[in-house]
Amino acid sequence: AVDTALSAAARRQRAKERAPRAAEAWLSLTDDGQFGASWDEAAPSLQRNISREAWKKRGTQARAPLDSLLNRELMRVEYRDSTAQLPSGAPVVALQYRTAFAGRSALEAVITTRPDTSWKVAGYRIVPADSAQVPADSVQAPADSARAPDSTQASPAPDSLQTQPDPDSTQGQ
Repeated sequence: AVDTALSAAARRQRAKERAPRAAEAWLSLTDDGQFGASWDEAAPSLQRNISREAWKKRGTQARAPLDSLLNRELMRVEYRDSTAQLPSGAPVVALQYRTAFAGRSALEAVITTRPDTSWKVAGYRIVPADSAQVPADSVQAPADSARAPDSTQASPAPDSLQTQPDPDSTQGQ
């Protein structure tokens, strides 16, 4: 309700401040191996695309070889008013991190949205840092928008643990 009184620039700035906090709280669940809890805390759009069990399985497979988190650095924040991949018309903030784990370094992309009054994770990808770089718009949500993107800093986007529709999922079917 308060956001409606803010200018568009103020809404974008507020989103770019709040979305990373929500993403980092969510990432701490995945860092701790709590993939079921991370699914529970995710946006409904992520939950519709992949079942909780499939998310847990993919999360465990993707994160197990990485070992414990050493450092995570936010490299890019990109705001979009909306995207066709999230039919709610809610705003989207794409975040990209360069992350060091005990097992190896990785690139992480987190897509956040605000389906109601709070920011939630709607997409996540992780790839080894030494893999080919993927354009930012391939990060599963903000490929199109109603407005031009509002982006800060440039960096590659990850592409591994994805929120693609899961053929084994009964969610959203």
